Amino acid sequence: MEDSAITILDRVLGKAVTYGPFQNLIYEEKITKNIPMFEKRGNRMLYFMNNLRDGTDFNFLLYENEKVIGEWERIRPGFEKAQYGDNNGFNQDFDGGLVFPIPYSTEVLFFDSHLNRTQKVTFDIGDALVDKTDFVRLNNMSRDDYQQFIREKELVEGISLFSKLGPYYFLSLQQYNKGVHLIFMNKDFKVLIQSKSLENDLDQMLIRGIPWTYDEDKLIFMINSVYFYNDYIKTFSGKKVAVRPNNVHDFFEKNQNLLKEDRYVLISLKIKSQIEK
Repeated sequence: MEDSAITILDRVLGKAVTYGPFQNLIYEEKITKNIPMFEKRGNRMLYFMNNLRDGTDFNFLLYENEKVIGEWERIRPGFEKAQYGDNNGFNQDFDGGLVFPIPYSTEVLFFDSHLNRTQKVTFDIGDALVDKTDFVRLNNMSRDDYQQFIREKELVEGISLFSKLGPYYFLSLQQYNKGVHLIFMNKDFKVLIQSKSLENDLDQMLIRGIPWTYDEDKLIFMINSVYFYNDYIKTFSGKKVAVRPNNVHDFFEKNQNLLKEDRYVLISLKIKSQIEK
């Protein structure tokens, strides 16, 4: 989204279509590559190739007026079949820039507001990261064998989410059979807090799983509605609660029948502005 216009990728037609605030068509631009994710700024577009060798050996391509002016991060040998599904794409950085965690790694690329690559940061988690050789070898044999391997070895497959979050950087990792790691850092990547769970000081409800996405200074979780129902009963059963508009008790009272079905609940948590204290 840019200046109240929104650009949508139509992979079937091979176009990026830009609409105005009143759903009016503003512009269509031909996309020459089979891409799942992109970012548009003015007459520039940054592509993420997702390990697809569509006429290029690079995962990130910068186009200006349909001409390639930048290529970064060669596609690693053996990763051509390792496509990564992500609901966030390019995430926000400070000063209008962007960040993108490279799939199946602990590396993050940084781009400025003009979509130029500025730096790459690697987060060292030691032997917890799945080895590239094992990743390629086991995925070429069987995806089930690979999943069994990383669970038995209690490994991390890569970064789940990396983004600017309020005045901090936030990084999350999922380590199989050991849970999640939630890490808050300052702008110099100094770790301020590392935890396996977040404290909910608003209503004490359990926060399950790993963050699904983010919004400015909020982390957003998506959990199964049945889990939410059971957690609510466990937390507040036998207690006197105050039902007020839009609080958790009001939500539960209005939706308790729907919560028993196989649905999802989105939970937004606002991060305190001074967590390091």
